[in-house]
Amino acid sequence: MLVPTMTPEEIYREIYSDVKWLQERIFRLFPGVEKEIKRSKQFPFIAARIINSPMTKIAYNIVFFAYQKSDWDKRHFIIYTTYTHEGGKTLVYVDNKKFAIRIYTPHFMQRYKERHADYVNENSHITKYGIEVFFILRNWEVVEMTRIKTIIQETKDTDPNLARTLEYRMTKSKFEQDPNYERYSVACMHGMCLCERSKDKNIDVSIYNTFVATKQLIEEQFIDFIYAYGEMVLTSICRMYSRQRDMIAKEWNTELNNIPDGKTQYECMVEKINELCLRYPIPAYF
Repeated sequence: MLVPTMTPEEIYREIYSDVKWLQERIFRLFPGVEKEIKRSKQFPFIAARIINSPMTKIAYNIVFFAYQKSDWDKRHFIIYTTYTHEGGKTLVYVDNKKFAIRIYTPHFMQRYKERHADYVNENSHITKYGIEVFFILRNWEVVEMTRIKTIIQETKDTDPNLARTLEYRMTKSKFEQDPNYERYSVACMHGMCLCERSKDKNIDVSIYNTFVATKQLIEEQFIDFIYAYGEMVLTSICRMYSRQRDMIAKEWNTELNNIPDGKTQYECMVEKINELCLRYPIPAYF
């Protein structure tokens, strides 16, 4: 089982020991869930299951979802678990595409509730099952923010002052940095996550320390965010509207490769994201 005294690497190893068992148990759940999707009259469809590992005693939450009835055989699902301690509740998300974990600290979840309070309050019919369920349903997909890092690398020789200024503004922090960990940021559907990972241990273990709502981002952060957010939104829309995937992707690439005079790629990206979201709406809790 997971306990507060465990290091991130120990949490990873404990969950990793359940991988084969998890795969087999989830595979056995598919036929029943697929029948539920076919019978369902309400979409998006969500079905949650809790399975308890006989080896580690970890209780895993498996959330199956389908955007429409035709998705019955797509087998979309997410995996997470939680453990409670004096400091609150820690959420551990398990990436089922490549085995990796994200550890969301109690501080992160508290900041999410505070900084996204309006949205949380509007969806009390879901949050009553726990803020962790609500958060992970909407924010399980993330994309690392790398645009400003790219600009810094590209301008080190041509405009070193700009590169130094950007690097300072993006790395300054009031918190002391552990020299064995690197800080980085990712975009999720509701905002920006400030994270860290080990430089020399397991790169498949990420610690999510705090959440920042989009309205709180400074200019450089927002530019960095929107590039990652655009990629994530495009992926989500293409997954939900799979029949139009090729057309949507082609339209996106054409738009960003043909920037009109007087506009920046960033401005065109913001406009295109808003346009696609209007034409291809994503359900509120996906």
